[in-house]
Amino acid sequence: GSRAASVERHSSLEEQLSTRSSDPGDMPGATKQELKMARAFEVRQRDVLKKAMLAALKAVGGRQEFKESFSEPVWDMFEIDRGAYEQAVAKPMDFKTLRALIGKDAYRYDKGGFEAFRSDLLLIGRNCQQYNSDVEEYVELGQELVDAANEECDKRWQQAQQELQSGVLMSR
Repeated sequence: GSRAASVERHSSLEEQLSTRSSDPGDMPGATKQELKMARAFEVRQRDVLKKAMLAALKAVGGRQEFKESFSEPVWDMFEIDRGAYEQAVAKPMDFKTLRALIGKDAYRYDKGGFEAFRSDLLLIGRNCQQYNSDVEEYVELGQELVDAANEECDKRWQQAQQELQSGVLMSR
Protein backbone atom coordinates (compact mmCIF):
# COMPACT_ATOMS: atom_id res chain seq x y z
CA GLY A 1 0.00 0.00 0.00
CA SER A 2 1.00 3.57 0.59
CA ARG A 3 3.52 2.53 3.28
CA ALA A 4 5.43 0.49 0.70
CA ALA A 5 5.30 3.39 -1.76
CA SER A 6 6.54 5.74 0.96
CA VAL A 7 9.44 3.41 1.80
CA GLU A 8 10.25 3.12 -1.91
CA ARG A 9 10.24 6.93 -2.31
CA HIS A 10 12.39 7.26 0.81
CA SER A 11 15.00 4.79 -0.46
CA SER A 12 14.87 6.45 -3.89
CA LEU A 13 15.64 9.81 -2.27
CA GLU A 14 18.44 8.21 -0.22
CA GLU A 15 19.86 6.88 -3.48
CA GLN A 16 19.60 10.28 -5.16
CA LEU A 17 21.27 11.98 -2.21
CA SER A 18 24.11 9.48 -2.07
CA THR A 19 24.75 8.80 -5.76
CA ARG A 20 23.73 11.89 -7.74
CA SER A 21 26.50 13.49 -9.68
CA SER A 22 27.22 16.98 -8.48
CA ASP A 23 27.30 18.09 -12.12
CA PRO A 24 24.05 17.91 -14.10
CA GLY A 25 26.26 18.05 -17.22
CA ASP A 26 27.19 14.43 -16.42
CA MET A 27 23.82 13.31 -17.80
CA PRO A 28 24.57 12.24 -21.40
CA GLY A 29 21.55 12.35 -23.68
CA ALA A 30 19.54 14.55 -21.31
CA THR A 31 17.27 17.18 -22.80
CA LYS A 32 17.67 20.86 -21.94
CA GLN A 33 14.59 20.60 -19.75
CA GLU A 34 15.99 17.56 -17.90
CA LEU A 35 19.30 19.34 -17.37
CA LYS A 36 17.46 22.42 -16.09
CA MET A 37 15.42 20.28 -13.67
CA ALA A 38 18.55 18.44 -12.52
CA ARG A 39 20.32 21.77 -11.90
CA ALA A 40 17.31 23.06 -9.97
CA PHE A 41 17.37 19.90 -7.84
CA GLU A 42 21.11 20.35 -7.20
CA VAL A 43 20.56 23.94 -6.06
CA ARG A 44 17.65 22.91 -3.85
CA GLN A 45 19.63 20.00 -2.40
CA ARG A 46 22.56 22.33 -1.64
CA ASP A 47 20.29 24.89 0.03
CA VAL A 48 18.44 22.29 2.12
CA LEU A 49 21.56 20.44 3.26
CA LYS A 50 23.50 23.65 3.96
CA LYS A 51 20.57 24.85 6.06
CA ALA A 52 20.56 21.51 7.91
CA MET A 53 24.29 21.78 8.65
CA LEU A 54 23.96 25.35 9.91
CA ALA A 55 20.93 24.43 12.05
CA ALA A 56 22.78 21.50 13.65
CA LEU A 57 25.82 23.70 14.29
CA LYS A 58 23.65 26.45 15.80
CA ALA A 59 21.77 24.01 18.05
CA VAL A 60 24.95 22.41 19.40
CA GLY A 61 27.17 25.50 19.29
CA GLY A 62 24.52 27.64 20.94
CA ARG A 63 24.48 25.56 24.12
CA GLN A 64 26.23 27.57 26.83
CA GLU A 65 28.34 24.68 28.12
CA PHE A 66 29.77 24.15 24.62
CA LYS A 67 29.95 27.80 23.55
CA GLU A 68 32.29 28.55 26.48
CA SER A 69 34.86 26.00 25.35
CA PHE A 70 34.52 25.40 21.63
CA SER A 71 33.35 28.56 19.84
CA GLU A 72 36.85 29.39 18.55
CA PRO A 73 40.18 27.57 18.28
CA VAL A 74 41.19 26.53 21.80
CA TRP A 75 44.51 28.38 21.62
CA ASP A 76 42.56 31.62 21.07
CA MET A 77 40.25 30.94 24.04
CA PHE A 78 42.61 29.42 26.60
CA GLU A 79 46.27 29.62 27.52
CA ILE A 80 47.23 26.68 25.33
CA ASP A 81 50.33 26.53 23.15
CA ARG A 82 49.08 26.16 19.58
CA GLY A 83 52.05 24.09 18.42
CA ALA A 84 51.75 21.64 21.32
CA TYR A 85 47.99 21.35 20.75
CA GLU A 86 48.42 20.71 17.02
CA GLN A 87 51.01 18.02 17.80
CA ALA A 88 48.61 16.30 20.22
CA VAL A 89 45.48 16.66 18.04
CA ALA A 90 45.65 15.66 14.37
CA LYS A 91 42.79 17.89 13.14
CA PRO A 92 41.83 20.79 15.43
CA MET A 93 38.19 21.85 15.06
CA ASP A 94 35.84 24.41 16.62
CA PHE A 95 32.48 26.01 15.83
CA LYS A 96 33.98 29.08 14.12
CA THR A 97 36.12 26.93 11.80
CA LEU A 98 33.18 24.63 11.06
CA ARG A 99 30.93 27.60 10.21
CA ALA A 100 33.64 28.92 7.86
CA LEU A 101 33.91 25.52 6.15
CA ILE A 102 30.14 25.47 5.56
CA GLY A 103 30.29 29.07 4.33
CA LYS A 104 32.86 28.24 1.66
CA ASP A 105 31.03 25.05 0.60
CA ALA A 106 33.79 22.71 1.83
CA TYR A 107 31.26 19.88 2.21
CA ARG A 108 29.51 18.16 -0.70
CA TYR A 109 25.74 18.50 -0.54
CA ASP A 110 24.84 14.83 -0.37
CA LYS A 111 24.82 12.05 2.25
CA GLY A 112 28.62 11.77 2.19
CA GLY A 113 29.09 15.50 2.61
CA PHE A 114 26.60 15.66 5.47
CA GLU A 115 28.43 12.79 7.18
CA ALA A 116 31.77 14.61 6.69
CA PHE A 117 30.19 17.64 8.39
CA ARG A 118 28.94 15.40 11.22
CA SER A 119 32.39 13.90 11.58
CA ASP A 120 33.96 17.36 11.96
CA LEU A 121 31.31 18.39 14.50
CA LEU A 122 31.99 15.20 16.50
CA LEU A 123 35.71 15.90 16.22
CA ILE A 124 35.29 18.94 18.46
CA GLY A 125 34.17 16.72 21.35
CA ARG A 126 36.60 13.92 20.54
CA ASN A 127 39.54 16.34 20.41
CA CYS A 128 38.50 17.67 23.82
CA GLN A 129 38.46 14.13 25.20
CA GLN A 130 41.81 13.26 23.63
CA TYR A 131 43.67 16.43 24.67
CA ASN A 132 42.25 16.38 28.20
CA SER A 133 42.16 12.61 28.72
CA ASP A 134 43.40 13.02 32.30
CA VAL A 135 40.63 15.46 33.31
CA GLU A 136 37.32 13.65 33.83
CA GLU A 137 35.27 16.87 33.61
CA TYR A 138 36.57 17.56 30.08
CA VAL A 139 36.25 13.95 28.98
CA GLU A 140 32.57 14.12 30.03
CA LEU A 141 32.09 17.51 28.34
CA GLY A 142 33.53 16.08 25.12
CA GLN A 143 31.16 13.10 25.34
CA GLU A 144 28.18 15.39 25.96
CA LEU A 145 29.07 17.29 22.79
CA VAL A 146 29.44 14.04 20.80
CA ASP A 147 26.03 12.85 22.03
CA ALA A 148 24.34 16.20 21.36
CA ALA A 149 25.94 16.46 17.91
CA ASN A 150 24.85 12.95 16.90
CA GLU A 151 21.30 13.58 18.09
CA GLU A 152 21.10 16.94 16.33
CA CYS A 153 22.62 15.63 13.07
CA ASP A 154 20.21 12.69 13.01
CA LYS A 155 17.30 15.09 13.49
CA ARG A 156 18.51 17.59 10.86
CA TRP A 157 19.28 14.85 8.30
CA GLN A 158 15.73 13.49 8.70
CA GLN A 159 14.27 16.98 8.30
CA ALA A 160 16.38 17.62 5.20
CA GLN A 161 15.27 14.34 3.64
CA GLN A 162 11.62 15.18 4.32
CA GLU A 163 12.02 18.65 2.87
CA LEU A 164 13.76 17.35 -0.24
CA GLN A 165 11.25 14.55 -0.66
CA SER A 166 8.35 16.98 -0.56
CA GLY A 167 10.12 19.06 -3.23
CA VAL A 168 10.84 15.99 -5.35
CA LEU A 169 7.22 14.91 -5.14
CA MET A 170 5.94 18.40 -6.01
CA SER A 171 8.19 18.70 -9.05
CA ARG A 172 6.81 15.55 -10.67
